[in-house]
Amino acid sequence: MCKRTTTDPLVRMFLDRYGLNLLSIPREKAAVGDLYVFDGRRTSAPGNVSYFLDSPVELPSPTKGEHKADVAGEISDAVSLKAGLGLLEGFLAALGAAAIVGNIRAGYERQKAESLRFHLDDATRDFVDTLQFGRALAGRRLAEDHPMWSESNEYFLVTAVARTRSITVVAKDDRSRTVDVDVDALKVATASTDLTVEGSSDVGVTYRGARRLAFGVELLKLSFDPARQSIALSIPEEGVPLRSGDHAPGASLGRDFIGPPDADAFLYLA
Repeated sequence: MCKRTTTDPLVRMFLDRYGLNLLSIPREKAAVGDLYVFDGRRTSAPGNVSYFLDSPVELPSPTKGEHKADVAGEISDAVSLKAGLGLLEGFLAALGAAAIVGNIRAGYERQKAESLRFHLDDATRDFVDTLQFGRALAGRRLAEDHPMWSESNEYFLVTAVARTRSITVVAKDDRSRTVDVDVDALKVATASTDLTVEGSSDVGVTYRGARRLAFGVELLKLSFDPARQSIALSIPEEGVPLRSGDHAPGASLGRDFIGPPDADAFLYLA
């Protein structure tokens, strides 16, 4: 959908300020302590890091629900109707409301919509203290008898998860005029789902679910320290800007990215 070199203001906020690897399909079950395996081309679906270690480990409990107030004020650049509907469909499908995408698509096409813009109103962050996490992993090794272990693979540990339960969409035509959307018809279409629809065409239509979905993860790369014969958490090459509240104990410093600097901004999981 876009590269990590994009100038889109909303994506740049997620990449630069929060160090997020964005998920192409939002996930309800994403969690701190998940492990992603990258073979140079593909990224695996995540699993709990405990299953990839040579001995059991008790992971620290994350702090949940830190509010991302600054995200609410940012809106994305316009993307094509096709690409935008693909993003919206992934969000709605994760909320169990994929069936209404056809109604939304038909409504936009009737009104000659050409592009969509997005913003998130209630983003939150779950995170764990990185030093505490490292302490829990001290002395452990990756299980080399695990079927997904390989010397050529790279391993990334989730230290924080960004979530939202709503997404707001503004539709524009080929003259950048706001497209009229029948919000009442959308409310009828979602009556049998857990999704609610609110707002208006001029300020954007908000689709809100009952569950918070993960749309991005902060990562630290796991490496092997031969001197200590154990795994180690990498220190990101780039500086990590302080976020609101990050001066307090418990801040996560994870912000490694999977793939090269010009890779897709969104992770597509195998």
